[in-house]
Amino acid sequence: TITSLNLESNSISTAGIEGLAAGIQANQTLQQLKLANQHVAFSQQCEEVLAEAVATHTALTRLTVDLRSMQARKAIDHALLRNRDAIRQQRLEHEGAACSSSIVASDWLGEAHKIATNQSFEYCVSASSSTYVSTSNALWMRATDKERLAVVSAFSSNSTIDSIEMVNALVTDSIAQEWGRVLRHNDTITSLNLESNSISTAGIEGLAAGIQANQTLQQLKLANQHVAFSQQCEEVLAEAVATHTALTRLTVDLRSMQARKAIDHALLRNRDAIRQQRLEHEGAACSSSIVASDWLGEAHKIATNQSFEYCVSASSSTYVSTSNALWMRATDKERLAVVSAFSSNSTIDSIEMVNALVTDSIAQEWGRVLRHNDTITSLNL
Repeated sequence: TITSLNLESNSISTAGIEGLAAGIQANQTLQQLKLANQHVAFSQQCEEVLAEAVATHTALTRLTVDLRSMQARKAIDHALLRNRDAIRQQRLEHEGAACSSSIVASDWLGEAHKIATNQSFEYCVSASSSTYVSTSNALWMRATDKERLAVVSAFSSNSTIDSIEMVNALVTDSIAQEWGRVLRHNDTITSLNLESNSISTAGIEGLAAGIQANQTLQQLKLANQHVAFSQQCEEVLAEAVATHTALTRLTVDLRSMQARKAIDHALLRNRDAIRQQRLEHEGAACSSSIVASDWLGEAHKIATNQSFEYCVSASSSTYVSTSNALWMRATDKERLAVVSAFSSNSTIDSIEMVNALVTDSIAQEWGRVLRHNDTITSLNL
């Protein structure tokens, strides 16, 4: 009966993994098993045992687990992809005659021509005419690789569609590489979602090449790929992102801490630059009020439990600098003074500083504040 078992963030070691593997071998109904983020280590040998068990299972389509053995990871990814393909094929075979006939008649090359010439597309429609969604689309699943490639390639000359959703949509390395070529020529697409597909090293490198030649993409989603890619290609992706000035969000599962830090740094740099541009274009009235802001005075009011002025909210006991233009214009010294003032404050119990230029120095100051302040119950950074 059980189809989903979530045991993440526990203390399962070698013996526990081997016990679960034995159970998996005797079971054919479990569809999802989550074992990631265990607090203790388990052996690579038991990882191989788990992989062998998963290979015998025909219903399991998702398994989250942190593995060191690349051989075990590849075997598990292969088995899960095999199971998903089999289930997808069974679903398509059981579709009604009406749906089947429409699928047979699908003209994907005609669809590609419509996309390339900015005409209204037919198959992967969504609520928005500027969004193309092949996620959960039976017609797309029935298309051939050649037809899918033709559709993706057509976006090179499209100037009306700005958002692409191809989640769990049979995107392989060849399609990802084609998206890389599209990004070199297309300056309309701002969001590309390729999560939960089968993009490996070659596909990631192809996308990285496209990113280097593109300056309009703002959001790229690559998380939850069913296959592994090399750490070397993660570095290539990080180098590409470092050259991009518009990208503000990238979801991807990385093993290289160096690549993760480089990507996070580039995305933060881009967000800060965009924020600064927005502030520079604010009206003169807002600008003049920002110039006149007295943050040291604000800090004194906080320290002495007086009513604060700038980061007000619906509650007098909550301090919110999130999305506050005045806070964004403050200097690092002024922000530190404000945070430090909470050491002696006894009226404010909740702090909201989301996406508010909080750096290591400010976080360290919050650490010092928490040693003395026994009023704050919620801190959102």
